[in-house]
Amino acid sequence: MTEHEGIFPTFFLSGFECSTFLWKDQGRRNLIDETQHATHVEEDYAHLRRLGIAVTR
Repeated sequence: MTEHEGIFPTFFLSGFECSTFLWKDQGRRNLIDETQHATHVEEDYAHLRRLGIAVTR
């Protein structure tokens, strides 16, 4: 992990889409299911650690 001045421990931040919403004409979308983040959460965060990314929303 790279250290630098600032409020976050690394320069780059990351995030995983986790919205669920209802489209007027197309029904409900659940991006947690579509991206399979819930199934692969440990792998997803391990990948970020290998990349040196220490902050995720």
